[in-house]
Amino acid sequence: LIAVILAIRGRWILAYGCLGIAVAAKLWPVILLPLFITYTLRRRAGLLRLAAGLSLFAAIPIACFLPYRGNIVENLRFMSGFVGGWRNNDLLFGLLLRITSDPDRVKYLSFAILATLVLTIAWMRWPLERSVIFTIVALLAVASHCHPWYLIWFLPFLAGEAWSPLLLLTALM
Repeated sequence: LIAVILAIRGRWILAYGCLGIAVAAKLWPVILLPLFITYTLRRRAGLLRLAAGLSLFAAIPIACFLPYRGNIVENLRFMSGFVGGWRNNDLLFGLLLRITSDPDRVKYLSFAILATLVLTIAWMRWPLERSVIFTIVALLAVASHCHPWYLIWFLPFLAGEAWSPLLLLTALM
């Protein structure tokens, strides 16, 4: 939320730094990076600011992840469990699993669908906060599990961009 507010205010380097902190705390905000890049380019912030912001964005998670550099493949496989490991959310994952019946294939297909959706949302000329809401919804739609507290991820953005279906979903959960 702070990264989005800073980006809207044109504080590019700080916005990318806050996004880097978010990625260091919980990996999923990395999917917001294409939104920030396209938003920065649309606002004509300049390539120097974009490069500085991206450098800070990368430096923070790298510094935080260095202690865990042991077996990168094992750690990535564990982290990818969010999209295709455990199951309690069959919105899109369950449908794809019925079609293919191969959990690993569905996990990679879910990643591909998510990447396509994020890039599509990034190139739409929406306000950044709306793009963030739809990206989080896309992530939760393709994930194989969704705990109720995950809905808190988009809740702060609904204060400025109220969308009745998400408010209802949040209340029902």
